[in-house]
Amino acid sequence: MVKNIISKTTAYIVCSFVLNESILYFTGNNDKSFAGYLIVLFFTLFASLLISGILWLIRKLNIYRALAVAVTLIFSFITCAEFCINNSFGFYLSVRDMLQTAGNAAVGFTDNFSDSVKGNLHIFYIILCPTIIYIYAWIKKMVNDKRKSNMPCFLLAAASFLCLALSLIVLAVSGKFGIYREETNFDTSVRNYGLISALRINVLRSENTVEMEPVVLEQDEFFLPTPTPTPTVAETTVSSEETEAPVETTPSPTPTPIQYHDCGLDFDGLAENESNSVIKSMDSYVASLTPAPYNEYTGIFEGYNLIFITAEAFSREAIIPELMPTLNEMYQEGIHFENYYQPAWGGSTSTGEFSNLIGLMPTDCVNSMMRTRYDNMYYTLGNQLRRLNYFSAGYHNNDYKYYNRHQTHCNLGYDTWTGYWNGLEEGLTLQWPESDLEMIDYTVPMYVDKEPFSIYYMSVSGHCTYHKGSNAMAAKNFEYVEDMDCSNTIKCYYAANLEFEFAMESLVKQLDEAGVLEHTLIVIAPDHYPYGLDNSSTWGNTKDYLSELYGYSASDCFLRDHSALIIWTPALEDMDITISDPVFSLDIVPTVSNLMGLDYDSRLLVGRDVFSDDAPIIFWPNKSWMTNIGSYNTSSGKFSFAEGIEMDDEQKKSYIDTINSIVKSRISFSGNVVYNDYYGALFGKIEG
Repeated sequence: MVKNIISKTTAYIVCSFVLNESILYFTGNNDKSFAGYLIVLFFTLFASLLISGILWLIRKLNIYRALAVAVTLIFSFITCAEFCINNSFGFYLSVRDMLQTAGNAAVGFTDNFSDSVKGNLHIFYIILCPTIIYIYAWIKKMVNDKRKSNMPCFLLAAASFLCLALSLIVLAVSGKFGIYREETNFDTSVRNYGLISALRINVLRSENTVEMEPVVLEQDEFFLPTPTPTPTVAETTVSSEETEAPVETTPSPTPTPIQYHDCGLDFDGLAENESNSVIKSMDSYVASLTPAPYNEYTGIFEGYNLIFITAEAFSREAIIPELMPTLNEMYQEGIHFENYYQPAWGGSTSTGEFSNLIGLMPTDCVNSMMRTRYDNMYYTLGNQLRRLNYFSAGYHNNDYKYYNRHQTHCNLGYDTWTGYWNGLEEGLTLQWPESDLEMIDYTVPMYVDKEPFSIYYMSVSGHCTYHKGSNAMAAKNFEYVEDMDCSNTIKCYYAANLEFEFAMESLVKQLDEAGVLEHTLIVIAPDHYPYGLDNSSTWGNTKDYLSELYGYSASDCFLRDHSALIIWTPALEDMDITISDPVFSLDIVPTVSNLMGLDYDSRLLVGRDVFSDDAPIIFWPNKSWMTNIGSYNTSSGKFSFAEGIEMDDEQKKSYIDTINSIVKSRISFSGNVVYNDYYGALFGKIEG
């Protein structure tokens, strides 16, 4: 009977989808709520009922059932893959990004992913359970083969759109409807709306090209810091008696004109003459911003050499003074950042590198870096210094092709990109992970006598897993940490990072012996938090070791992603500079550009020079943000004031709305720069 076919096949599809989504929601979300689950549930019912209605139009029952099984199996396999990825790295990847990174995963993480699958087989069995039951019922002919009309498909479609309406109502009541309309981030979409909705959003809104509105800020000084006032000539008041006879006066000195980090382009004029609507909106957006003026730190390291290092899985907690004296001195005696954050952008190391090197948010996961191959990445530190005829080179002590760096990093400003299998294998021991110390010892002689130089390193010694049997660096250095009062996993994390300490000790020594240390600026930033300490079968962890490392539960992005940024040169040790405002990875490029006196436009980078009067605004892929006033978590919808800050409800709402708007614009700008080669439109396309 028609009733039997509808009930069993439709129930199978709906139950399978709801089960899959429920597993992802309750295992992958820190901020769980009844309203949040209702949103996911109604979106899932909408999709599964709609799919059931469409499939009902298939006249041949066996084809109908086969397609139902095929669709459900595909979704179940994607669910299993997403479960493993989130279990391993703490984020979800779109299918396109999964395929893009599959080759890299096969090279470096085959054993780890195998462990993840083995450790979660019980979850996979549960996910596949509805399909197994349905196929059994089909084989046993427990599903009636008769059908009489197409009316059920219309009823299913009507039911599905009712569920869609209910999901939108819950979104509106919870205050998240506006965020949903603008959402493009896949990881955030999975957590807030479910996997099936994220797949739909990813297809419909995959293009990161967005027309932008100019930003006009009309806030009182409580919201954003007041810009440094323009110096004025002091007026001289002369008494009437003094006017009776001429007196000799010393002319007032002519004030020094304020200089701005401004490329000199007329963006209003560019917008007026631009035919491309997106580029036009970007020109108008930039024109609405005010360039940052020079400050007392502008150019203090002009002409210095630069060594920039992205440190694999590095964290502030790794800097133990007795264990890591070199890194501790750099961290404490350089520019000291009290509140530095390295957001987990999704996509692991590649997206961390993107934010560090480019000064923009990677809006398209690992694909963001790949898109830079043919763009003019005008404002990377590498390209800025290469235009000044610096010797430039990049190094990585793992496969030089990993994340396709051999195709991207030369375009980021490094004349050569050398790693294992194209040059460094001669100086490195083949092991996992490879030694940062061996990389430093082998490469420093290649450039130390070629001043001025601009060097980039991507380290690997701190990589997970953190077990002596699977981590060569942990095994090598375990003797230094075996008496510490912590778990073996944390000891292995310290031991792996100790190789990076030895590398920095060697780097400083070699630079000093070559006589170039005093005029070399060293910048060290992590790529992401140490996700290899998460409770994950992929990394062989049976508990949350990240909380052990931190000393508290990293229950949200603010607690999880705090880290350490090092900007150091010997001259800084006498300056005693501490930055207490929130700082994040997008601030690195403008800050170092200012310190080195580089000719950049502050409006064309998303971050800020930390010495400028611009408001500190840092943000995450899900549009959560933090300022010196407070932090806003979009997952929970909660705003928390910074210590000592108070506002009434009206001020608070105005402030949240303002920063939300700024964050939205900056994320859109980041995506547009890469998707539209905006720097190429301004400064010329690259050849080839």
